[in-house]
Amino acid sequence: MDDAISEKNVDVSKGKHENTILVLNTSDIETAKMYAKRYDFRQVYYVDGTQVALDNIGRGIPNGSMLGALAHTGIVSIASVESALKEIFGVKAGEKNADSARAAYEQTKEL
Repeated sequence: MDDAISEKNVDVSKGKHENTILVLNTSDIETAKMYAKRYDFRQVYYVDGTQVALDNIGRGIPNGSMLGALAHTGIVSIASVESALKEIFGVKAGEKNADSARAAYEQTKEL
């Protein structure tokens, strides 16, 4: 989730349960801590997915990066994410998005 969602007064915890985790698109640990405290998620992971996307695909579209961050949580393997991105986007765009996912996977931090 993008960290700016809190500015829109959206309750990001609606429907969560005791094992719900949050994967946040932010570079700021204090923002991640705020989400953890305000919404009481079991675990919070964060990475600057937008910057990772800019670095790898040349555009601030963090979808692939955030899939890499999701893989960091253990819910899905990074190999599966990379494979799916290559299959969906084709050779050139797929490789860039897979690289973005891998970079975000490696840069994701857990509170």
